[in-house]
Amino acid sequence: MNASRFIPGLALAAVLFAGSGALAGCASATGGSQDTAAATHSASPPPGGSMTPVPPPSPGPSPQPSHGGLPTGEITMTGEVELMPIEGGCLVLRVAGRVYELMGGDRNMLRDGAMVSVRGRIRTDVVTTCQVGPVLEVLQVHPA
Repeated sequence: MNASRFIPGLALAAVLFAGSGALAGCASATGGSQDTAAATHSASPPPGGSMTPVPPPSPGPSPQPSHGGLPTGEITMTGEVELMPIEGGCLVLRVAGRVYELMGGDRNMLRDGAMVSVRGRIRTDVVTTCQVGPVLEVLQVHPA
């Protein structure tokens, strides 16, 4: 092995090694990445203060899904069909001051202004482009 080629390589390695230590010192001084275990053991309270360990928050009970008081299962509603002029036209059923977006059903019967009785179910598992109210999947429709 040629010694003249080995010495400069060794010098370069020493410079890189020393530089990485200096950078690591800089990173920890400026809040860069630091071993959290070392940080918690070396932390000291502020002058005149004290430190109290804070336990992690407990997960607590899982939240139960809420359907906002909407009926579940098959239901029958009677109301007026309205064609809302948004997103290319959205069919809704107005029942007692509440709006339900209609999904499916016979479009010959579900016309703007028609009074109908709809048997269906509230769908909380679908998202629509209209987003004008709870989605009512139409299973059957009759004139009211």
